[in-house]
Amino acid sequence: MKRILFVLALSILFVAPAFAQYYGPQPEPVIREVGHWVWADGAWQDDPAAYPEWYDARCYASTKAAGDCNKKDWKIPVWIMASVCGWLDWELDGTRWDWFIRKPGCYAANCIKATIASNTDVEIIYSEFNDLESVLGNNHKNTIPVWYSWGNGVTINMIEGGANGGWQTPAELMAEPDLLDESELTGDYDLHDGLVFKLYNKICVERCNTACEYFDDALITISLREQKPWIEFETGEYQKDLGTYIKWGNSQTP
Repeated sequence: MKRILFVLALSILFVAPAFAQYYGPQPEPVIREVGHWVWADGAWQDDPAAYPEWYDARCYASTKAAGDCNKKDWKIPVWIMASVCGWLDWELDGTRWDWFIRKPGCYAANCIKATIASNTDVEIIYSEFNDLESVLGNNHKNTIPVWYSWGNGVTINMIEGGANGGWQTPAELMAEPDLLDESELTGDYDLHDGLVFKLYNKICVERCNTACEYFDDALITISLREQKPWIEFETGEYQKDLGTYIKWGNSQTP
């Protein structure tokens, strides 16, 4: 029995390479980065120092194939894959606003214009928003209440009437993030090209608000809902070893 097993093992050892050679090229998972170009200024560029956008793509080659026999046709599977990560372009034309108030009353202002563009869903998260608090901590009314509203093609009077959810207290603003759903906007590519919003602020100063400074510092987080694992989430740079993120298979099973 041992002799039979030994002979069978030798047969497999010698037949397997011949079988592989006869039936065509075999994948070899050797991965190497290849040079690439970026189209800029009307020509293909390969100078990263002059064209930093060159770093926005990298390309790898792998799955070497070879063959050697007398058959007529060789059918060689070839896979071309592109993994596109989420990107975000944003701009706020102001991250601070200062009221200078002479007399008690309620006032509103169009404080910030925000432009947001992305190729995936974007979540806008509000945190640490509060009413304005006196820096003196006086014994009268220590706070000034504030309200917020995102507007897009609406007027102050429309917001006052309830448009776009009307005015929101800081607690209401933070209660639920705003979602820009890319799948609902692809008809005209608004999010891809950039959506424009206005952030309105309302403030009501009372007679018992002592003459002093009132202050609040808050945080707005713009977050991509989907991102590829080969991107460093904290910096947006490539992970160190991109080759480990290559998925083997054909186009149906990436």
